[in-house]
Amino acid sequence: SSGINAEWPLRPGLYSSASDNKICVWDIKSHRLLESFSAHSNPVCTLAANDSYFFSGSLRVINVWDVATFQAVHTIDNLNHWVRALVIKKNKLYAGIYQAIKIWDVTTFETERIIDIKGGSVYSMVVTDSWIICGTYEKGIQMHSLHNDQSHVLTGHTGTVYCLGFYTSAGHTRLFSGANDRTIKVWNVDRKIPSQTLDRHQGSVCCLVVAKGKIFSGAMDSTIKVWQ
Repeated sequence: SSGINAEWPLRPGLYSSASDNKICVWDIKSHRLLESFSAHSNPVCTLAANDSYFFSGSLRVINVWDVATFQAVHTIDNLNHWVRALVIKKNKLYAGIYQAIKIWDVTTFETERIIDIKGGSVYSMVVTDSWIICGTYEKGIQMHSLHNDQSHVLTGHTGTVYCLGFYTSAGHTRLFSGANDRTIKVWNVDRKIPSQTLDRHQGSVCCLVVAKGKIFSGAMDSTIKVWQ
């Protein structure tokens, strides 16, 4: 057995990856394993997908797979470190690596932009209509504009920022971050300050999802907490 590193919902089911270097595809209704295949020569840390491809990140490489056939169609290699964060948005693939975010056009797989990051490896990332936001090993959250060279650093966590989520309503965006310091912070993105700290977990907060007005957070204390 091995720990689950990443999950991604996609027709026909749920994709998962783990430290056994494999990707598994599950039927959500029956919980049945549909497909399992070796994806990398090292643990698979992160997954992302669009209607045509799904992407898996591992040590210094991203593999691209056909959604319908599960066949490998492309490899992005020669990266500088573990790929721990992937985001796909509007035909752009964003990858967080050591001290950098790389962006590709997924129709050509040509590199479009490289953003230098301070704070060690990128562990988490979200992309809004205006910002690329990433959480780093060295406790910070960095914001980089999609439209110009503007950037900001959000400070407040005392541990590696493992996960990020965001929610936009009435033109205002709230950012949620979970970290090794066992807390979730709620950020006012417009003002670039934390507005609330949630500290009910007894272990590192490893993942979170924002959906239907609620936050679902999973931690190393073996609990999932639901926040209104």
